[in-house]
Amino acid sequence: VAAGALKLEQPLTARDMDNFQPHQVRKKEAVWSRLVGLKRAGKMVPEVVGLRIRELATQAGMPRALKEARGTFNRARAGKTSEPPTRP
Repeated sequence: VAAGALKLEQPLTARDMDNFQPHQVRKKEAVWSRLVGLKRAGKMVPEVVGLRIRELATQAGMPRALKEARGTFNRARAGKTSEPPTRP
């Protein structure tokens, strides 16, 4: 930009990334619900601090949050959320 090779039409913000990578927005909206599903299935879950994942799940809507949590719970109970053991 300083050399004149690029021209910014408007300043970019973090919210602009929502338009560039909408799949990342959907993933982040699903994280809290997926962690709830894992925890309810008795799996270990990381402690997540300062990322607003619960608020983002709420923003995505309760029907989607429940679907994500239920799906993760079912996958965890079926043994589909972990890697196979390593071989010596």
